Amino acid sequence: LVDFADTAKDRLLGSQAIIIAGNRALEMYLDPTSRRNEQLDLAEDIFNSAKTDFADQPLIVAQAMSGLGVVAENRYDFAAAREHYTALLATPGTAGTPAAEVARQRIEMLSLLAEPVIFDTTMSTNPGLDPMLPVGGGDWSFPEMDGLDSRDFSGDE
Repeated sequence: LVDFADTAKDRLLGSQAIIIAGNRALEMYLDPTSRRNEQLDLAEDIFNSAKTDFADQPLIVAQAMSGLGVVAENRYDFAAAREHYTALLATPGTAGTPAAEVARQRIEMLSLLAEPVIFDTTMSTNPGLDPMLPVGGGDWSFPEMDGLDSRDFSGDE
């Protein structure tokens, strides 16, 4: 797709092809069998090329900046991600576009992503108690089940 984007006679098709190629590299990053860092590097190179090669197309530049923001997020470089999203919002011709809305939402989420995740390490005071059972006793007998065994529920005749 990158080669197509470089040689396409139709700049609109070429610009879309390069964005698809960058997004595909990001998708490959999610594949645990891929060389993940190489996929991020590839995506970054493609999105930077899109910004340069199609600088006259604000919506393509916005998509490229969004892609660069995602690359930065996946590298845990939240400051760089914020810069890409903020630049996207400042790009003339992108106001009101889906890319701008996504950038706003991602900027809001960056503070949450930057916080470390802490798992609760406290132990239950009553580890043997099933949390799904009601508390406080009660009659747990089921008279209608008297005389049945597990074979009665197997579905075998």
